[in-house]
Amino acid sequence: MDLGELSNCCIDCDKDIYQNPKDYYMIRNDLWKKYGVGKGMLCIECIEKRLGRKICKEDLTDCLVNTIFNPYTIMILSEK
Repeated sequence: MDLGELSNCCIDCDKDIYQNPKDYYMIRNDLWKKYGVGKGMLCIECIEKRLGRKICKEDLTDCLVNTIFNPYTIMILSEK
């Protein structure tokens, strides 16, 4: 896949990000710059593989995608 083309699919596994709300999330810019794919997309499983661990609340940005729309990130953010 040409990274110059914007796509709804995960760069690593080619899953359509918009098929599952769990796969649409936003992490901190510093993490995305280190583990992400620029303007491309990664599903939650693939970013966690790249991180070598599960996403934690400190990784997530404070935005509606994470706090309202994504059930997985809502669960993470509600953990104590």
